[in-house]
Amino acid sequence: MPNPILGELSTLGVSLTVTLGFAAKPDDFPSAGTQVDLVSSPPLAELPPNVNAVLPHGGASTTLGALASGIPLFFVP
Repeated sequence: MPNPILGELSTLGVSLTVTLGFAAKPDDFPSAGTQVDLVSSPPLAELPPNVNAVLPHGGASTTLGALASGIPLFFVP
């Protein structure tokens, strides 16, 4: 099943790093473009230093990690 948020973000012409967590696999997102880097579940500190924004699901770990790193957050309801 295509991911509508990932599909729309893929049209922006920017590089995306998508963390998949523990259950999802890169093969679950066949329509992800070449500008999308699908990774399992890295600690936030291991993301590239040029990350400009985080779009989390609202979990404490990612939210607090981004805030501590000074990375802007955008929540999608």
